[in-house]
Amino acid sequence: MPQLPVLAQPLQALAESLQEPGAAEGFFAEDLLSLARRHLKSFLEISLERELTAYLGCGSHVRSPERRDHRNGYYTRDLATGLGLLQDIRVPRSRHGGFQPSLFQRYERRKRDVEQFIQALFFAGVSTRGVAEVLEVLWGYAPSATTVSVVVAQIDAEVRAYHQRDLGDDYVYLFLDGLTVTLKELPTAKKRLVLVAYGITRDGRRVLLDYHLAASESSTEWERFLLRLQERGLRGQHLRLITTDGGSGLRKALPLVYGEVPHQLCWVHKLRNVAKHLKKSQEELCLAQAQEMYRAKNRTALRQAWKEWRDRWQEEAPAAVACLAADLESLSTFLQCPVEHHVLIRTTNYIERLIRELRRRTRPMGAFADKSSCDRLFYGVVRRVNRNWSRKTLPEFTHEG
Repeated sequence: MPQLPVLAQPLQALAESLQEPGAAEGFFAEDLLSLARRHLKSFLEISLERELTAYLGCGSHVRSPERRDHRNGYYTRDLATGLGLLQDIRVPRSRHGGFQPSLFQRYERRKRDVEQFIQALFFAGVSTRGVAEVLEVLWGYAPSATTVSVVVAQIDAEVRAYHQRDLGDDYVYLFLDGLTVTLKELPTAKKRLVLVAYGITRDGRRVLLDYHLAASESSTEWERFLLRLQERGLRGQHLRLITTDGGSGLRKALPLVYGEVPHQLCWVHKLRNVAKHLKKSQEELCLAQAQEMYRAKNRTALRQAWKEWRDRWQEEAPAAVACLAADLESLSTFLQCPVEHHVLIRTTNYIERLIRELRRRTRPMGAFADKSSCDRLFYGVVRRVNRNWSRKTLPEFTHEG
């Protein structure tokens, strides 16, 4: 019988195994995978033997002037493949150590694929235990502690680089907001605030600049966050406006760092506060009429809309009117900017969308195990959003000079 090609030998063995009487009965997917892994391992070991023979220049026990080295036994190694983990593969070696199997160089790409998949799981907020469980189901093995530690180190290095990168000073609009997360810090879980900064450049590119896990929403925490943005290049030379959610800590911190930049209070946040002073039966009509104010093209139109809204609701909902009146000036600042930008800058909606995405991703987890797991998940979302945004500019800036 003619000798089969290297690849055909284990494949024929696999086919013959399945043709044995009763072999196919009771086979489950894991049985087939196990059998396939066994024969793939056999194929790899045969290939390695032939590659070493080619490297040496002749076969075993053959004297030849073409011989460059001698065999020197074996060592074993594991290999991650699409069929799962192949364990204890016998790898031949040369006496002087010059033999480097090209086969493993090709499969190193597979190793990188596995590491990238594990990285994606971490970015999705999956715990170390969850990563092991997912790979066990998909590929039949759990990653080694070494593999996980390598991937985690790569992620953490990438996250640190993001937090330390130069921001530049090309931004015309800055948006600031925050969301609450829970950390499982002993002895009990604690609420923490994630401060978020988003900017729009002079040519209309959107960038999520940074985020920071703070102990609270105090003016001290916000000032520290803003100073860090400034130290990394965001001096504010071109800033036309800063839009915020209206938190008291942030409002106190802004003048200390970006005191020369006009401040816009987010209309969406403000109308939520107004709604707290309305009856359910009043909300829909009252808030719909209030929206006419932020749709105004100039201060004159806004003032007119304000007077009409105030006169309509002063008697029925005086507390709601007072709530809006207290911040009317801060709600009107956006009108000094180009009309085509108004829809972008009168709210923190873009950060709100990010926050909704983060809440959707974190809700199944309940709480983060620690600060690092929180940081990784946030960075995973921010990285994806920034990559999507980098591909296009805002149409409102098309005609900017």
